[in-house]
Amino acid sequence: MTTTLTLPYSRPPITSNEAARSNGRAHASTRKQMRYTASVLAKANKVGVHPRSDVMCTWYVPDLIHRDAGSLSALLKASIDGLVDAGVWPDDWFAYVRTESCRIELDRENPRIELTITPIWEPNPMHPPEFQMQPGGTTR
Repeated sequence: MTTTLTLPYSRPPITSNEAARSNGRAHASTRKQMRYTASVLAKANKVGVHPRSDVMCTWYVPDLIHRDAGSLSALLKASIDGLVDAGVWPDDWFAYVRTESCRIELDRENPRIELTITPIWEPNPMHPPEFQMQPGGTTR
């Protein structure tokens, strides 16, 4: 079952370009806040444990000003860490999070940023077959 969380931002609190132009400490509190926000949203929405998943961060922008989808990568990474904190996965490496992607769409009426978690019902390369998740959240 796909899960979508709407983050409380109309623009990313920090873009990948801003993060790259500074040292790690300059934006540490912002990253911590983004992580915490995703964790609280996941718990409030009772997201629960997911099998191996694809995660998409979508920024719905109000206008056609030039933006690149890669600018969402700092927000996506911090949000995935927050989802791990909330217990969605035990960790964020490829055995649990298969893909992390970003995109930008136009929505003049309702600008927002969403995280979409899509479970992948395929064998997890790091788990034996008897522990593979099946559709419906059961194991074999």
